[in-house]
Amino acid sequence: MIATPNPRVFLSAGEASGDHYGAEIIAGLRARFPEASFVGLGGTAMEAAGQTRVVRAEDVAHMGLTEVVRHAPYIWSEYWKLVGAIRRDRPDVAILIDFPDVNLRLAWHLHLDANGTWYDVPGQGPVWQPELAVDDSGFDPYGYGSWVQYPGVGYLWASGYGWGWTPYRCGNWSYFGGFGWGWAPGAGCGAFGWGFFGGGQPVNIAVFPNGYRPIRVPVPGRGPERPLIPVHTFRPLPTARPVQQGPRRIAGLTATPIAPLHANSNSGGVATGSSLRRDYPVDSKTHAPVLGLA
Repeated sequence: MIATPNPRVFLSAGEASGDHYGAEIIAGLRARFPEASFVGLGGTAMEAAGQTRVVRAEDVAHMGLTEVVRHAPYIWSEYWKLVGAIRRDRPDVAILIDFPDVNLRLAWHLHLDANGTWYDVPGQGPVWQPELAVDDSGFDPYGYGSWVQYPGVGYLWASGYGWGWTPYRCGNWSYFGGFGWGWAPGAGCGAFGWGFFGGGQPVNIAVFPNGYRPIRVPVPGRGPERPLIPVHTFRPLPTARPVQQGPRRIAGLTATPIAPLHANSNSGGVATGSSLRRDYPVDSKTHAPVLGLA
């Protein structure tokens, strides 16, 4: 729901069909909110409808794997233009249409914003800390969820956290004294990422706290057949956690908080979207991904 009478709307559509739908969305919103402003990635139809284009769809829409690979550096440079525009304008709502090469990455940025805080670590880049990990030594990134076995593939980690898809498909978790757990994205985030298929290899934890037992992917065929292995060593508390304000110390460096991409990135939000549905079965009654929680 849009609460302000003069909303700032970010739209991103990189394909011809999305440009058409985006133009219709702009027209419909403008009829309801005459003073609304629109910015983002779009085609000529969206521009004609009233969007200020930060990036032109015709400059980044490349068909086929070969074209995408060849143009990847330029596509990502344009992506960061979009991120810069969002940070500058702080839109009230973001609407992402098709174009997964860019929009999936924007979606996970927005999703993690709603459930934690990003910090800019000098010499390392962005590190994200979920609210559940703030001042809580009991938090464990692999302490709430299940290992789910897929026949012929192996085990895949199904996190119980509402934000628990991207941080388990790319990047690395690390624990820093005085700060706690944080996650740093990798180059593949926002694309297809990777999962923990097979068995025996370590999970994506780069730095462990003292006394932490390294976690490895279960190996199919060892011991009794267990299609679902619940892990509940940490239980999220229902109460809201305090949000840390200002710079933090991470590995001896002063890290500055990064402003959320979205003006309404409320703390503690939960969103189970298409990324989770892509990996796990969907409950026929709740229409939510089955994350393997007891």
